[in-house]
Amino acid sequence: MRLLIALILSMPAWAQFGAATQVVNGNGAPNVAYCANANNVGMVYARKDGEAANTTFYVCSNTGVATYAWALLGGSSGSGDVVGPASAVDGNIAAFDSTTGKLIKDSAIGTAAGGHIIARGTSPTITSGFGTTPSIAGKDAAGRVTVGTGGTAATGTITFGTAWTTAPVCTAANETTQLALFPTATTTTLVLASSTPFTAADKLVYICVGY
Repeated sequence: MRLLIALILSMPAWAQFGAATQVVNGNGAPNVAYCANANNVGMVYARKDGEAANTTFYVCSNTGVATYAWALLGGSSGSGDVVGPASAVDGNIAAFDSTTGKLIKDSAIGTAAGGHIIARGTSPTITSGFGTTPSIAGKDAAGRVTVGTGGTAATGTITFGTAWTTAPVCTAANETTQLALFPTATTTTLVLASSTPFTAADKLVYICVGY
């Protein structure tokens, strides 16, 4: 780590360190304009605080979907190689950011007390069907639809909060009647259908997994 710091401190502004990492020397906080897109991820900024021993390092990190920010890398004494975002959701699992093995980000996959996996992300919505004024609780990966009153709907469409890269594999069940429920998913929607019309207040549950 001390050798790395010595090399960085001796480099001119915008020098290249290794084959891909861009290093910037300067005074004051890092400029947000230099950490604004995916091309900047991994860039290192060396902030000189008057003394070489107090030099502070930052790395441009991916902090969310199309969101980027400078993350504190550490001082001259060094404390490890892995660097994370400036903030994250408490309880979420960390995931590697890029292929360096030294940058992590918030995976948006959560855990709760007892080790249970909790679905996160933008909530899905009901596009059509499921009777009059149905409701939905949950996330794209798992949720529960409560069938509304009126009509004899035997199908309904859920629009995912965030589109999947590939249509997920989904399973579904009617918790109330235990009648068969048939899920059909695309990258943006999930259709739940039954050979028998739903009854008001039926609880329809689903689980979707991407691959």
